[in-house]
Amino acid sequence: MAHMKILAFSDWRIQNIEKLIEYVKELSKKPDFIIYAGDDIGRFNKIPEKEIPEQFKKIYANSFPNKNYFEELAKHSKHGLLAVAGNDEPPFIVNAICGKNVFNIYSKPSVFEDCVFVGIEGSTKSRGILLHSEKEVWDKLDITLKENPNKKMIIVSHTPPYEILDVGIRFGIDHIGSTSLRKFIDKNFKRIKIVFCGHAHSQGGKERVHKGVTILNCASHDNMGEPGKVCLVGLSRDIETKWGLIYEWGIIQKEIYELMDVPLVGYTRATALVDMGVKTVEQLAEFDSKCDISKYPFPRGVFDLIKNYAKAVVLNKPIIRGRHPFFDSKNNIYFFDAEYDPVGTKNGPYGIFLLGIMDKKGQTKQLFLDNPKDEKQMLNEFRTWLINEKPVLVAYSSTSADKPQLVNAFKRFGIPTSEVEKSFFDLYYDCINTHSLTKQFIFLPMTGSMNDPMSSPMGIKKVSVLLGYKEPKNMKITGGLQALIEYKQFLKKRNNKTKKGLLKYNKVDLERTKFVFNQLNKLMK
Repeated sequence: MAHMKILAFSDWRIQNIEKLIEYVKELSKKPDFIIYAGDDIGRFNKIPEKEIPEQFKKIYANSFPNKNYFEELAKHSKHGLLAVAGNDEPPFIVNAICGKNVFNIYSKPSVFEDCVFVGIEGSTKSRGILLHSEKEVWDKLDITLKENPNKKMIIVSHTPPYEILDVGIRFGIDHIGSTSLRKFIDKNFKRIKIVFCGHAHSQGGKERVHKGVTILNCASHDNMGEPGKVCLVGLSRDIETKWGLIYEWGIIQKEIYELMDVPLVGYTRATALVDMGVKTVEQLAEFDSKCDISKYPFPRGVFDLIKNYAKAVVLNKPIIRGRHPFFDSKNNIYFFDAEYDPVGTKNGPYGIFLLGIMDKKGQTKQLFLDNPKDEKQMLNEFRTWLINEKPVLVAYSSTSADKPQLVNAFKRFGIPTSEVEKSFFDLYYDCINTHSLTKQFIFLPMTGSMNDPMSSPMGIKKVSVLLGYKEPKNMKITGGLQALIEYKQFLKKRNNKTKKGLLKYNKVDLERTKFVFNQLNKLMK
């Protein structure tokens, strides 16, 4: 297969286009292609007033830029910019995809060496303006496949494949992907190299491999101040990806960008470190300053915490400062994980729909909400177990997740909350990232605090894998939002397979929590 460099982005709805152009100019090598997967394409090029339908003139006549940014971006690639329109575009705005070396690959697929780029514009769901039927999507892909029998397909679709990086949250948590695109990938995966998409902003900056096909969601959020996400892809026999963030204030200089990889170091602290003469993570790990640190944004003890994290990163191994007393206590330990609707726990009609408990031997007890009307009964059963067993529930990030959601649900039904509020030990906040030098005894070599939009830099998945956990294969459910969507599907169809998938997902999280606990225990010995 041809070796290519591709720069991809999508849903650039509020982000600074000039800063994007600066970013592209500073790349060490021009990408072969720049790909835009849609939405707000009218921000990139002016459309002649005569091409604007009368009913849209008042809204759009003065809303376009005075230059062709698509063409400007294309100048900084070897072969051009390939784009599709998003679902929020009136059809006439598709005319913005034009200019020298600017190609609308929905209108006409583009062939390059042994590859064919094909575009899918708009959406197949009811949300939006530019909509196509699932049949139209299938036909576009199928015709392109048949007309290019000896080419590998590179698909640029504004909408993701169904159930792959397609969780939407704006109009209610749901899958918003295209079923035809998903079926096409399932059937023709041997002919497809990669899929670029956007649309589902909450999944932006994430990537997934499905049947050997890499799917990249390149969307950026449209909240004020959100950075633009871009992905630089090396495409040959294998696929390499490097994600970048572009902020409103500009491109972050290399030193600051690398320092922001250290936990507890954001942009402000990284800037302060550079001002102090610290320009690399290695220098931070060995830093012995005679300057007045109190002038900088490092509260008492935080600078030493950051130094320990930096040492762990440089040495690529945990730094142990002692043993956490909890691991030598004689508590009645159980591992815990809950699945819930974060809105429903407080407001209904249901909140907590699955509670998982695992003992130190791996024996599991799960309470599943088959009928939302039985939530109060399920919560009372759980409270009774807490009263009788008097456990300490070992969980991950329970301080900001499981615990407050349980409290909300208990309060909604008038159930006393004292047992819930005093039962937790949080592996994350009480052990791994305490923000307290006196309470933290282990520092893991975690990176990605700002640079990695793919996942939480110290989330349980990353931490467990770092400590040696083997990810189970063929997991359909990979996150809490997806679990909630699957539960909604269960309530509609009462499919026992869906229920088993939810129970399996919950049990894997329990096993993962138990694994992290045991590994931390071994390390601190």
